[in-house]
Amino acid sequence: RRRRLLLRARGRPVVVLERLVEACGDGRLAQPLIATKIVAVVAVAVAVVVAIAATAAAATAPPPARNRSSASLARWLVYHSGWSSLGTVSVRLGGRPWSNVRSVADGLGANSTGKPVLYLPFPDPSYRDIEAEPRASLSFSQASLAGAAPGRAGGQAPPPPPTCGGVDPEDPTCARLHLSGTLRPMTTKADVESAEAPFCARHPHARWLCEGGAHTGGRYYAIEPTSLVFFDDYGGAAALSVAEYLAASPLGLPAPRPRVAAA
Repeated sequence: RRRRLLLRARGRPVVVLERLVEACGDGRLAQPLIATKIVAVVAVAVAVVVAIAATAAAATAPPPARNRSSASLARWLVYHSGWSSLGTVSVRLGGRPWSNVRSVADGLGANSTGKPVLYLPFPDPSYRDIEAEPRASLSFSQASLAGAAPGRAGGQAPPPPPTCGGVDPEDPTCARLHLSGTLRPMTTKADVESAEAPFCARHPHARWLCEGGAHTGGRYYAIEPTSLVFFDDYGGAAALSVAEYLAASPLGLPAPRPRVAAA
């Protein structure tokens, strides 16, 4: 008679073994060896199912912790970022929140402080906001550190290389940092010179950032962080204080891959 053996893994049917057993007139197997072989086949099938289930579980499990500190990775992210999203209390919008993309620089080499500098032209809405309320936030994403410069290849722009290992920018392993604090105006000659040098190196196509600012006039600011939120892995925000962030170095990790040059 025909018998069907259904093996299940994790609640789903995955393997079906169908066999035809020749029975004797009294219902016993014609040859006991057939039963032995069937048991062996079932054992192999079970082993395969277990291996497949383990592989699937490993593919969806969080990646192992990386060999670095969250503080160093946060500093590395800020140090290599060319821009940030600046959040302010908007004067133009009657006190509602507003965000603006601004170029930033965090020193050069050992001169990195973890307090990125930005420049605000006088006509910029963010300048008006900061003059009225200096509390602000700066947001950074690791996804911004790689990509392709505009160019053409066969009439089309080449696709950018993958960022964050190819995962989505909202993936927990794609680092994100939000610095909150006060934007301090840099007014002394020493302050301005310390801001201009890294802008010259990091923003060569925006020479006004390191040559006295825009023709409209403006001001350099450095953030004095009072709190932060940093995501770099599964399990929510990292247990990272402002003091630990400022005490770390961004130089112990490799630089991100350079951007692709325009064709």
